[in-house]
Amino acid sequence: MSEPLLGGNTIEELANAITSMAKGKAPRHNEIPMEIFQGLWHIVGHNFHQMISRGIEVGKLHEGITKGLVSLILKEMNTRYLNYWQPITLLTTPYKIFAKTLQLRL
Repeated sequence: MSEPLLGGNTIEELANAITSMAKGKAPRHNEIPMEIFQGLWHIVGHNFHQMISRGIEVGKLHEGITKGLVSLILKEMNTRYLNYWQPITLLTTPYKIFAKTLQLRL
């Protein structure tokens, strides 16, 4: 299943993923909002596509794409115990773009 899912990555698929993604989301730790990719795709698209394609080819995406920032969200109004906190991972915008591309293939 992973062969058809990961093979044949095209710049058009990445562009389709980017245009389908919501604007106005907080970028968090990588500080690159989706609007930058959407507005400057004609400039960064080719290099972004090469980076993703190379990562698929060697079986490992660039470290800057795959790192996430774990943050704790309060589930209930009791801050005294850790079990009232929920960990979430904030992912980078490039990772979200790649994941959206794969999602659109399913």
